[in-house]
Amino acid sequence: METKTGRRKLMPVILGVSLAANLAVLAAVGAAALRHHGGDDYRRKGVSGQALYLKALPVADRRALRDSFHTTRSARTQHYPRMLEALRADPFDPDLAQQVLAAQRGEILARQDRTSAAWLARIAEMSGPERAAYADRLDDLLKHRRAGRTAHQAGG
Repeated sequence: METKTGRRKLMPVILGVSLAANLAVLAAVGAAALRHHGGDDYRRKGVSGQALYLKALPVADRRALRDSFHTTRSARTQHYPRMLEALRADPFDPDLAQQVLAAQRGEILARQDRTSAAWLARIAEMSGPERAAYADRLDDLLKHRRAGRTAHQAGG
């Protein structure tokens, strides 16, 4: 009888230790996620590739470009009902899913083309000194990005 009572008294301690261990693991994972996603704005927002060209523009120019090719939410989400239909179909229709993906890919590429054209038009309007200042900002972003990547790869 004493063993069962001893086990009952020990159970809250075991549960408490287990809870503390789980919270410690959760805190470590959370801290690692914050550390990994922290840092400069371009890293937090995943800015890379051609998006760096836009980020190097002055804020007013970025805002004007964004407004010039702004798409509505309905345009971006119009294909989701068709994809849900394809996913719920029994049997599954991979051709319908492929059509939806192709339509979404086409819209993404068209948006990238519009963005590139608007960016190039803005750069062409710049004076020589404006373009030089823009190039300096882009160079700084690229250097900062390389430095951040190097520090991240080194574990820093």
